[in-house]
Amino acid sequence: MKKIFIIASIILISLFLGSCLRAEVPYNNGKNYFNKGYYNLAINNFTEAIRLNKNFTEAYLYRGNAYLYRKDYDLAINDFNQTLHLDPRNEEAYLFRGNTYKSLGMYEEAIADWESALKINPNNITAKKNIELSKQKE
Repeated sequence: MKKIFIIASIILISLFLGSCLRAEVPYNNGKNYFNKGYYNLAINNFTEAIRLNKNFTEAYLYRGNAYLYRKDYDLAINDFNQTLHLDPRNEEAYLFRGNTYKSLGMYEEAIADWESALKINPNNITAKKNIELSKQKE
């Protein structure tokens, strides 16, 4: 009985690691497309990476950023929310979600996110600058 449990555990771990490693390929392809400005192709690849690994924080973050560049703000916010659900201390997710809120004219929400980023990293110059500029617009 103990052998069966060990073998089953090894198989489950192998399957999990295999799907995580397979998710790296579309994720890396997505980053390459993103960096070239091919946001639709990037989104398709990040979506595939997420399909292979539902907990792939960076894939949600990058896909959210691609949605932000496409001005699909609701989809961007959803992905940044998922990033923060998986990693509540993800400084970049707060920055990018704040940028998304700013694009929607939701300055209070944007400032709150940038302040959250500053709680994680008090030296974040981008968050400080964004807060300062947004308070001038309010």
